[in-house]
Amino acid sequence: MRYKRLQHLLEKSNIYSKFLLTKMEQQQLEEQRRKEKLEKKREMMLKSAKMLWENGINGILADEMGLGKTIQCIATIALMVERGVPGPFLVCGPLSTLPNWMSEFKRFTPEIPLMLYHGPQQERRKLVRKIHGRQGSLQIHPVVITSFEIAMRDRNALQVS
Repeated sequence: MRYKRLQHLLEKSNIYSKFLLTKMEQQQLEEQRRKEKLEKKREMMLKSAKMLWENGINGILADEMGLGKTIQCIATIALMVERGVPGPFLVCGPLSTLPNWMSEFKRFTPEIPLMLYHGPQQERRKLVRKIHGRQGSLQIHPVVITSFEIAMRDRNALQVS
């Protein structure tokens, strides 16, 4: 009787092990497909960003989360600074993402001046004067990070002639 019970448990364990193995293989295949899909999208984004840059066209990178849009923008601005483009550079995003933009710029390009353009109108007027004046040892304008709403509200003041 004990032998049959043990054999029954071993058979169930074997069946469950095969089930788990199949499930793991399916998950690995799904993960591989997802990575391939993301890589294709990333390549397309890089080609698009390159085309915008080469043709002097401003544009927006807007796609799924996790594709590297933030670092691509930071890298593009760093490349422009390296090539002598003085700026200023305007980054607009949802208000909730501004702290992340600030921390990512500080992390990857600490040598590039950075400004959070937000707050009361009187404070923003002071910031506009700083934006249009050159800053730091690199003699470049800052990267200005703001929300869509503030950028639209202050669009005339933010324009560079």
